[in-house]
Amino acid sequence: MREAREHDLKNIDVESRGGARRDTLLTTGTADSECWMRFALRSALLAMLGLASAVFAAEPKAVNGEEGAINAGIEAPGGWAPPMLKMEKLKTIRIEEFCRTFKDAAKYREFFVAAGAKYRINPTLLAAIAMEESHCDPGVGDSGNPANAGGIMQIQGQDEKGSSDPATNVMQGARELRKHLDESHGNVLEAVGSYNGWQRGLVVKTMIHPPWGGASMNLDYVHQVVNGWCQGVDGYNIGSFNKKYNPKFGEQFR
Repeated sequence: MREAREHDLKNIDVESRGGARRDTLLTTGTADSECWMRFALRSALLAMLGLASAVFAAEPKAVNGEEGAINAGIEAPGGWAPPMLKMEKLKTIRIEEFCRTFKDAAKYREFFVAAGAKYRINPTLLAAIAMEESHCDPGVGDSGNPANAGGIMQIQGQDEKGSSDPATNVMQGARELRKHLDESHGNVLEAVGSYNGWQRGLVVKTMIHPPWGGASMNLDYVHQVVNGWCQGVDGYNIGSFNKKYNPKFGEQFR
């Protein structure tokens, strides 16, 4: 009789659909147990890595600057002081791709192109602001000042209400953005923020509770426009400052 081996052999009956058959399967002891443990650990690790990849994939690469840089200063006493980003340096997808990605914007494509040409603004940026402001809905109002906003690019000037005519409305928005671009010496980040009511020197507390009244400001606004919509990504799904400082406000975009 042979000495006991480290690995035991065991016959296991395996039922097949065609009838009973008898297979001899090798079941192992310590060595195979360790092998299976390594396999299980490796599988678990790969699963975790896959989950992590999915999480990080949800936040696109910040090709126009990290949000911390875009919002520079709002967490400090000195207040908001964004870095310079000129229009020619702004990275966006083409307006054609934008309109294929966001069907709500497609019907206004010619208006974004015409307004962009007139006011020397990338038409994708205009479309991105329209998605952020109203999701390109001409009938949506503004919670902070519903009497002073007409959907699409949602004009909120004191002396001008957004037109109900989409072509005119987009021209109004482009003209307003051009004004902010000129005032900021061509800084796209500052102009986009100013379009939403931001000003140099603003801090988080003031943005959440404006002393002049009205609704809280969207702390992720500029990041959502330039690193979200402009890249063909739903801007409402990105950004961390609302989550950190004003989560209830941020929930309305999720």
